[in-house]
Amino acid sequence: MERHTNLRKILPVLLLAIICVVVFFFNLGAVQLWDRDEPRNAGCAAEMLHNNDWVVPVFNGQLRHQKPALLYWLIMSAYSAFGVGEFAARFWSALLGSGTVLLTFGIGTRLFDRETGIWGGIILATTLMFVVASRAATPDSALICFSTLAIFIFIRNIRPDQTAFDSTPTSESKWKSLPAAFFYIALGLAVLAKGPIGFVMPMTIVGLFTLIVRPPDLNLDRSEKAGLLERIVYSVWSRVNPTRIGNALGQMRFSVGVAIVLAIALPWYVWVGIRTDGEFIRLFFLNEHLGRTTTSLESHSGGWWYYPLAILLGFFPWSVFALPVAMEFDRRLAKQISAGAIFLICWICVQVSVFTIVQTKLPSYATPCFPAIALLVASGLVGFFRKKNLVAEFFYRLGLWALLAAGFGVMVGVWLVAEKILGGHREISLVAFPIAMGAVWGLCWLSRSRRTAFFGVAVGSVAFCIMLFGWGAMVVDSIRNSNPVISAIRNADETVVVAAYRCLESSWVFYGNRPITELNIVAEPISDSFVRLTTRSPQPRPTPEDFVQRFAAGLIISTSEHAEELRGRLPPEYTIIATAPYFLRDEQLVLFGNKRHDQTTENARPGHSTQ
Repeated sequence: MERHTNLRKILPVLLLAIICVVVFFFNLGAVQLWDRDEPRNAGCAAEMLHNNDWVVPVFNGQLRHQKPALLYWLIMSAYSAFGVGEFAARFWSALLGSGTVLLTFGIGTRLFDRETGIWGGIILATTLMFVVASRAATPDSALICFSTLAIFIFIRNIRPDQTAFDSTPTSESKWKSLPAAFFYIALGLAVLAKGPIGFVMPMTIVGLFTLIVRPPDLNLDRSEKAGLLERIVYSVWSRVNPTRIGNALGQMRFSVGVAIVLAIALPWYVWVGIRTDGEFIRLFFLNEHLGRTTTSLESHSGGWWYYPLAILLGFFPWSVFALPVAMEFDRRLAKQISAGAIFLICWICVQVSVFTIVQTKLPSYATPCFPAIALLVASGLVGFFRKKNLVAEFFYRLGLWALLAAGFGVMVGVWLVAEKILGGHREISLVAFPIAMGAVWGLCWLSRSRRTAFFGVAVGSVAFCIMLFGWGAMVVDSIRNSNPVISAIRNADETVVVAAYRCLESSWVFYGNRPITELNIVAEPISDSFVRLTTRSPQPRPTPEDFVQRFAAGLIISTSEHAEELRGRLPPEYTIIATAPYFLRDEQLVLFGNKRHDQTTENARPGHSTQ
């Protein structure tokens, strides 16, 4: 009996682990790093490992101030174990993504029940944007995992369906010391993953929920005599006044928590600030945080609709059930308010509203709330399975028809554009075939067994992710995998200096296995050491004339659009020695070299994997 009980506990975890392995790890290292963030992060870790420097992030010989060090440390550890390459660069993202799926199962089990937790994990593991985060060498997977870990600790040790938030906190109602310590340790790691947002967002979610579920400090006599507007203002003030906020922070052991977070994250920030004369601190906090909050950087902007649309697209294929799930929860909350549902709604609303205010917008900014969305969808589906749904079956059937239309729509769309964008390879349109078949299965079984119907949808979603990221990405990658320009750079002698004129991609630096100097169009005052590797501010860029004067055996990469212009600025002995298609652009890459100098070694230089 005990063995049977233990098996029941282990099976859901094993199932989710298997799904994560096949979705996140299948062919993880078989595709080149995608520009631009992946090669920057992977290349930064490679340069730090080569320099034996675990403090100052450097990419292409320059300070990389965009992200803290945790991701680089993780990738460096993977490089040490597996060697420098794509699999190692993405390994920790896939592992942490798997951890987030299991944490989502734990949260769902605690808030609802085991079946909801299982479905929440399956849904999360097969949503488009979360899979991207879990298969990419970016800090998103680490941020999501450690933020979700903190929330799991909160949920696990203070159940929302219990009276854990009294209006007057006592010593007994405070968080227990050990769970609180682990909660803040997770936040400290989130801060090392992506900065202060790793502390602010989970604290805001937990704090808002705490204020909502604790009984408000109401004077009933006064409330009954007041007008409607006055009662609304009074009710809001009774929940969020400074005294209640202070009490909630005290209950959460806020001061001790801040000390723990600082103890984990602050030493590295101080150390890197000292090593870079404050340059990293200034650029990271002013440019990356204050700048992104107040201005739209790199044309990444949008209105209030941006994140709802990004979530609908990024949560595909399960977003097709947004309408029945939203209707279901609207009717549930109208009948009986569930503390678990309130917490998930707080999680989603805080994430979306905060980043809607932020001027720079990216789809990945909404991904940390995907575990909450997955659990809301799972809760709605499980209620539907048990025939406790408050929404007619018609709306779930409509969702299945929408999934079928989306599957065939993607296949037709990819078939039509494959010739122009991919130069053929129309077979890639089959990646959406499992989605369509899962919808067909669901429609056939819906009237007989609702669970069986959505089991088919889940299998189709898993197969879709495997085909899209494990096979489709390889087909696309094969188009850019053979690049004579990058091969010539990688195979050049170590003493050869490489420059780029009016174009530069991060992947060229990573796969060229050397820094690439950006050339300037017009002359700037420069020193004799303009190509010196530095961890300070960037050196002035040389012009093509300055570059060839100093480096007779240098290589210059440009595009066919600027080839004639560049040819006119170079000596006659410089000629085009290699060309290659510029991926997803209607032009060629060209590589200029001095024909009087042999710039290549007899054999290929050892470099990064191009598998």
